[in-house]
Amino acid sequence: MELIDQWQSSLKSGDASAGRAAALLGGCLRDLQAPQLQRLACVQGLGNAESLSPDSPLRRAAAAELNQSIILELSLRRDERNAYVARAVAQNLGRLADRRSFAPLLRLMRSSYPTMVRRAAQRAINEIDWQPPQVSPANP
Repeated sequence: MELIDQWQSSLKSGDASAGRAAALLGGCLRDLQAPQLQRLACVQGLGNAESLSPDSPLRRAAAAELNQSIILELSLRRDERNAYVARAVAQNLGRLADRRSFAPLLRLMRSSYPTMVRRAAQRAINEIDWQPPQVSPANP
């Protein structure tokens, strides 16, 4: 998929267009008419931002897109197709370990989704990095 390739190359180069690519991948993920494999590929692509610094705006953009998709998944019927996407989103949010994912993951964990989805949300919550960002001391 061309969009995922663009995202991957943007991640490697730190290209400013990666923010736009993250939004496009998020849109692809939230397109309920898209084939399940395409939606799962978009989830995986956004999860690949784990290679970036935790403070990276691109990593935060990827986590924000995944968080928005959890909110959408919670509003859908809990069928098998949506369960696999919701589980993949939770797993990839765990890879990103973003603190802003706590509330959406908690809602997913307490939802009526199958156990596999709720366990993935619990594991993702356990992966969240609660340490404050390291601030280097100023040079005297």
